[in-house]
Amino acid sequence: MCLTRKQFEDANGRLGLRDDSGAAEKLISAYTAAGRHYHDARHVAKCLGWLERMRHLAERPNEIALAIWFHDAVYDPKRSDNEEQSAAWARAFLESANADAEMMCRIVEMILATKTHKVAEGDGALMMDIDLSILGTDPDSFDTFEQDVRKEYEWVPDDKYRAGRAAILQSFVERDPIYHRAGIRAELETGAKENLARRIAELNSGKPFPP
Repeated sequence: MCLTRKQFEDANGRLGLRDDSGAAEKLISAYTAAGRHYHDARHVAKCLGWLERMRHLAERPNEIALAIWFHDAVYDPKRSDNEEQSAAWARAFLESANADAEMMCRIVEMILATKTHKVAEGDGALMMDIDLSILGTDPDSFDTFEQDVRKEYEWVPDDKYRAGRAAILQSFVERDPIYHRAGIRAELETGAKENLARRIAELNSGKPFPP
């Protein structure tokens, strides 16, 4: 899947906004930067694809689209404020595009929520489900996702990474259900639980991963 300027312009156009700051090119450049293995342009494009499929569930789908575009715009595995920095970038863009305050607040809140993925209803919940859709994909795609995340954290010692990653994945298992929106839950919940259980067992076993 490709990430294109037209996708960004279309979302803005439907919201009555214009990109006069070159934000599309800057975002695409950020998402294709070296060191991005999972949180990259492919991830954003796939999220936008999911949004198109689940558009009927959204109250303001074009606002979700912009939140998706910006949600990993800043991504440095050694930082703890990526979501805040990404939200700040979105806010600066929306201010330059003369977005109204309520729209800006909704989009910024969705981006910030990706830090914990704890939104139980509305468009925010739909975006969180879309962002976590990879958890419920087929086992091979899930394994590739896990391998790519490990590459982004290659500087972390193996034992520390295993413990930290297992804790993160366990937190998703404990949500029960993992996905808030019924349309996505029906398609992905079972696969996500199976993928997560298998991966947590691998992390805790000490077996090499990837093979």
